[in-house]
Amino acid sequence: MTASFSLESLSGLLGDLFDQVREGVILADPAGRVLAANRAAGRELERDAFDTAGLDDLFAGPYLARASAYLQQSPGRIIDFLCPGRDTRHLFACRLCRYGDPAVDAPFFLLTFSAARYGGNSLISDTRRCDSIGKLRGPLANLKAAAENLLAHPDMSPVMRSAFENVIAEESVGLARTFDNLEELCREIPAGRTYQSPVNGAALVGRVLALAGGDPELLRSGPGSYRHVLADERWLQQLLLSLYDFLAANGIILTGIQCHPAQTERFVYLDFLWEGAPLAAADIEKWRQRPLSEVAGSPNSADILRSHGSDLWSQKGEKPGRALVRLPLPLAPGSGDG
Repeated sequence: MTASFSLESLSGLLGDLFDQVREGVILADPAGRVLAANRAAGRELERDAFDTAGLDDLFAGPYLARASAYLQQSPGRIIDFLCPGRDTRHLFACRLCRYGDPAVDAPFFLLTFSAARYGGNSLISDTRRCDSIGKLRGPLANLKAAAENLLAHPDMSPVMRSAFENVIAEESVGLARTFDNLEELCREIPAGRTYQSPVNGAALVGRVLALAGGDPELLRSGPGSYRHVLADERWLQQLLLSLYDFLAANGIILTGIQCHPAQTERFVYLDFLWEGAPLAAADIEKWRQRPLSEVAGSPNSADILRSHGSDLWSQKGEKPGRALVRLPLPLAPGSGDG
């Protein structure tokens, strides 16, 4: 190749290719300082320049920190994850990898990202959402004016009072309709379908444990541990991280996590085990309704469970004094052991 291209020409070609990639691409040093970013990165993050910027200035810290720590412990690997922007206006599907051997050259991070997709569209349409929010201004202003006039002029004629009361009634109906439309917009994407493909269930749980800083020895091998489930890997990973954090927040110390097939051979049961009593259904429902990211319109745990044809419950374990949370996940077609 060097016979046809000089190093300078090759460098220019690679630079052009880097700039033309449709996904956002950022190169960063081990400290997270941005070394280079392509045009798509600027477009996705709505920035003209990245001078002096760090990854922590661009993306929500906890999500990115978990992914970076995972790569520090697992050199040569790649991690896919969901991460909100720093302003939590956008949610991105990210891929982070770490290159370079410290003994030979300076290592660096390569981050690629694009708007998270769910149900065939971007997570939420900013333009449509802003239009709906803008439609609230008129009715609110009219309601305010009508109420102020009624309070300021208690002796106004019955005809005028009736007119202002009609304004309040009509604008209230219109306002309720606009709120309904806005709610429907925010729920539109989570009501869609996930992008599901065969995923190794045990490998996914192991990655979640590594991301969460859990003990990898918790994952117990057994029949069905290496069967593939049909899942949207990024969203299911985010759901399992949320579940792990939820259990820890409730003072639960896990003694094991086990994958095993259901008797129907249509699902793999993912069991989180501990010593103690089962969780109350009301507590689990609170977790189910918790959004999986800070971005407006983000699906909650119940949305992701529903899209996988699944649910989650807590029950007593087989041994006295034990309890578990069970998550059924659909087996991928043709999935087998090994």
